[in-house]
Amino acid sequence: MLSAEAARSEIASDFWMSRTQRRLLTTDGVTAFSSMDVMDTARQHIDTELEAMHIAFSLMQARRNRLSSISLLAPEVLLNVFAFLAVCDPPV
Repeated sequence: MLSAEAARSEIASDFWMSRTQRRLLTTDGVTAFSSMDVMDTARQHIDTELEAMHIAFSLMQARRNRLSSISLLAPEVLLNVFAFLAVCDPPV
């Protein structure tokens, strides 16, 4: 039997795989033997999907980062910490 975390991970993985496959249906059957126009269109479609996925991934990372304890610190405190570190341990 799967743990609750493993089950959630499997469900999430299944969800994203099925969504991705559905979004790429328009490129099914396109191969290196397809015409240049067809391949270019497929590449453009995939690039658009990758760009959208990157944005979604960035949003998820930002949401996760907001759950970090360090996000409770005021920006001014972080500025002072890193300014101090830059003086104490300058880059080589």
